[in-house]
Amino acid sequence: ITFTGTLSPTLSPTPSFTPTPQTGQAMVNLGSAASYAALAYSAITNSGASTLCGDLGLYPLSSVDGGIVITCGGVTDIADTPANTAQLDLGTAYTDAINRPGAALLAPGSDLGGLTIYPGLYRENSDLLLSSADLTLDALGNVNAVFIFQVTGNLVAGPGRQVILAGGAKASHVFWAVTGYGALDTTVSFVGNIMAYTSVTLNTGATLVGRALAQNGNVTLLANTITLPAP
Repeated sequence: ITFTGTLSPTLSPTPSFTPTPQTGQAMVNLGSAASYAALAYSAITNSGASTLCGDLGLYPLSSVDGGIVITCGGVTDIADTPANTAQLDLGTAYTDAINRPGAALLAPGSDLGGLTIYPGLYRENSDLLLSSADLTLDALGNVNAVFIFQVTGNLVAGPGRQVILAGGAKASHVFWAVTGYGALDTTVSFVGNIMAYTSVTLNTGATLVGRALAQNGNVTLLANTITLPAP
């Protein structure tokens, strides 16, 4: 399978945002979707050797490519009741995260590269990029701190970029609610729960400590590893 999607939007990155600590956020409840490393609506496609540490789910369609190794006691749910329930729970979690009020507004087409972001709620009314440098998420010593990013465009991480956890931050407490697609380019090292209204794509060698959750489209893998985060 050759990836033919567009990982680079046409917007010019705008790093004009000064991070400051925000109001603390309650945890987003993923419900039964929490056990899925990858959950999709229409298909799960794969090329190369990909590994999921956690469950694989697809509902309502049933197209899943081979070559995906399920580890850590994960199960495969294809067009069945558990996958249906997980998709319903994902919809509830996404609606909660994307609609929470009071977000700190990011500049259109923001590039989070090189920034340190503190716990809270952030909103991007365009594409959100991670392209110029790595991103640090700093929980400031609070292991229960929650990070929520509301993205009304697409989430795009450029080649080789990383999201770094600091100050007790946990991947399980990071949520990317995306109205478009989530795309991790080659060898990206990413963290958090990507809840995309359309699709999630991991390009060759990208890794995710978190979840790739697609409500209305595909999850596309190209020799990747997705690992469920510790609670």
